[in-house]
Amino acid sequence: MLKKSLDVIKQAQKPEDALVAKANSLLKASALKYNSALIESKDALVSELHLNPEYIYSVSNIKALALTYRLSFISGKRLKTQLPEIITFKIEHYNITQQKRISNVYLLTHAEHLKDLSNPRETLVFIKTEQGHYFLIHAWGKPYSKLRHWLSWPLKSGECFAASIFVGTLAVALALPTAWITLDTEATYWSGYRLGTFFHLLIFNSGFAVFSWLAFTRGFTKSNWDNYLNR
Repeated sequence: MLKKSLDVIKQAQKPEDALVAKANSLLKASALKYNSALIESKDALVSELHLNPEYIYSVSNIKALALTYRLSFISGKRLKTQLPEIITFKIEHYNITQQKRISNVYLLTHAEHLKDLSNPRETLVFIKTEQGHYFLIHAWGKPYSKLRHWLSWPLKSGECFAASIFVGTLAVALALPTAWITLDTEATYWSGYRLGTFFHLLIFNSGFAVFSWLAFTRGFTKSNWDNYLNR
């Protein structure tokens, strides 16, 4: 499901985006050519020349999927668990075919799922290219629920969080029968009582939501989707 979503994101890009990306790739390739010493001090990067373009993704593609499903883009060097052996075999394949020494991979998944690889959720494994993109080499795990997209939306960013509280509170306030919010038998559906109920619920729901966020989440996907990548 994650790979299909990435494909949709790639196809949705405008043609001019592809031209800009190509120009950036050429510029990055030139920069890498004149900074070979810097490259050699880091992990080896694969060339895109003989790679299947269908499996090459930009950072923006990966970020879009991470924000949609509340995932993390994690450097393999930061993991404390051992990855499946097939990943090692695939890395060796690219080491031989490209005469490189690739020593790191990047994973797009929920960080918590990597603590128990016996029953993981869907995980995509990438290696980095010389042009600053990422090449998909493997995917494993059970697909995420289709509901995850909607359940993850409130934690996408602070704006989405606030909007979710407001819309959810408004829906509850509108759904409550008039008899539940006032003892005034002459009160109509659209009255000050319902408006007052809305603001009281908004204060309560905001406090509860912020408490839950601080207790269990402590971050939005937009701000920490790649927080494991550069540490």
